[in-house]
Amino acid sequence: MSTCVSCHNPLVLTLQPDIHSNASSNSSIATVPDDVLLSCACHFHWQCLLDAYNITRCPNCDQSISTTYQEQESILVTLYNEGGLQHNLDILPLLVEESYLKAYPEERKARAFLEFVREGDAEAVVDLIRASAQNDEDEDEGVDGDGDDGMEEEEDDEEEDDVPQMSVASILRYQDLLDEGRTALHIAVAKGNGEIVWLMLLLASNLELDAFPEQVQQVAAQLDIGRESQEGLVDVRTIRDADGRTAYDLVAGSGMIGFDTALLRPS
Repeated sequence: MSTCVSCHNPLVLTLQPDIHSNASSNSSIATVPDDVLLSCACHFHWQCLLDAYNITRCPNCDQSISTTYQEQESILVTLYNEGGLQHNLDILPLLVEESYLKAYPEERKARAFLEFVREGDAEAVVDLIRASAQNDEDEDEGVDGDGDDGMEEEEDDEEEDDVPQMSVASILRYQDLLDEGRTALHIAVAKGNGEIVWLMLLLASNLELDAFPEQVQQVAAQLDIGRESQEGLVDVRTIRDADGRTAYDLVAGSGMIGFDTALLRPS
């Protein structure tokens, strides 16, 4: 069996057994493929590649692994994992993202938030906001969050607990430096996602409540999303991306049909 050039272990990932399962401890251990084949012919586990990643050269043989694909710099690999075999997969965006998060681990939740916005997953957006709001409340009350879930869960969460957590206000106004400094509002407007645009305006702008349709307020109440005081906070509508554009500047051609786009204009 082929091995990883970094750790020299077989190119598989061992699945952790379910501690709540009634399966016998003598049952066979399940594994799935975990193989990233670079253009230089070096094989890595995915995590080993992330740990050793040094931009555009192979961490093992130092050969260049970058190429130009569709007029963009890319790192094309053959990936074999539990999802199957994928050829010519560009992993450069993923590697850049992970490298950024190594340097700024406290931004992981904010970046996940933006990814949910890009996918148009309003339910995931709401869940993340609610969880972050609860975390804010726990910190204000001095709750350590350990609870009675046992040592195993504490160990799993130890690394995350050591990383400073961004507040809800910071997450809502977060600017993605890997995407031209855009906020969630920029992204939602560009994609024409009115549901998330309304949510962003409700939670991160200084618009008066009477500017919001009753239906929007009712949905927010049903989802248990409270509007915090905006005093002293930046109105998300005023935030400009790397090109100096507010979300309002992106309205043209965004497909925001049936939406009063004047509400996006910074006041």
